[in-house]
Amino acid sequence: MTQRLIYNLTGQVLRHVPGARQTGATWVLEDLLYGAGETGRTLDSGTATLDAASQALTAAAGPSRTSATEVSIAATAAFVPRADRNGDPIATFEIVDASGVGEHVVVVGVTTNQTLHLRDPLTRDYPATTSTIRGIELSTAAISASVVQDENRMHGDWPMRIVWTYADGHRYQEQVRLLRDDAIDISRDAVVREIRTLFPDVATRMAYNGNDTLPGHVGSMIRLLRADALGRSIRLEEFLAGEQGHWAVVYRTLWHLAMLGNAPAQSGDPTAWATHCKAQFESRWLGLVVGEAGREVVELDGATATASSSDASEYREILTGL
Repeated sequence: MTQRLIYNLTGQVLRHVPGARQTGATWVLEDLLYGAGETGRTLDSGTATLDAASQALTAAAGPSRTSATEVSIAATAAFVPRADRNGDPIATFEIVDASGVGEHVVVVGVTTNQTLHLRDPLTRDYPATTSTIRGIELSTAAISASVVQDENRMHGDWPMRIVWTYADGHRYQEQVRLLRDDAIDISRDAVVREIRTLFPDVATRMAYNGNDTLPGHVGSMIRLLRADALGRSIRLEEFLAGEQGHWAVVYRTLWHLAMLGNAPAQSGDPTAWATHCKAQFESRWLGLVVGEAGREVVELDGATATASSSDASEYREILTGL
């Protein structure tokens, strides 16, 4: 896994979800251009903070219940849904029974009736009272400003890693990169704003357990188009800041939402809306990734068998007698 730090943004922390809940851990951020033990290898370090959230279940949870994605507890304040920069939910916790057997869960929403909504259904049943949902994430202190403000690390894509050392001595490492707040991140927010203008009731349509899923859909469409562009040796970042790229993502997302059955109330015919969005997307996307091919015709002078223009330096003699 690769973690990201954003250039010149202070106060950032790195988080880690271990395979099993740890009683404690330390962390070290390392510069891999230096050898082990060399001065300059350690960029930052400290003791990791364990998410202290912990609540007993007030009702049984699991596949045998009405909803396998709901967990009832007495107080939800410490269980805050979070999303990554692509809009994907990442607030990870652990649910265990009295024997300590359990699984990781991702909380995507919280309702006022002391209910946590999970991204995925629970795989087994958990009895009330004797089962607990608790924090499992480890986090660093704010990463040193000297690291995130070093422009050379960003332009040079210098290799860094963070090493988590658990209380029992086991270690886990992750790569770390320093990046600018790139065009894709900026463009996603702009696309979200555009869609909310074109699709006034999209907030209602995209709400799931109190969580706005629209940014996640936009991020997914950008990644899909990026994969297509990379297959053509094109960097999508070069297009997203422009009008054609912006509108290509807008209409690709609207088309995607339409295929899921979501269309503006004022559109009248959902099928016609989907067709319209598809056509708008294709007219812009094809213009970006295909465009107009250059001329590849070599004009020959039949008398001298030389080309009036060409990148080649040798020409064949005219064949006669055929």
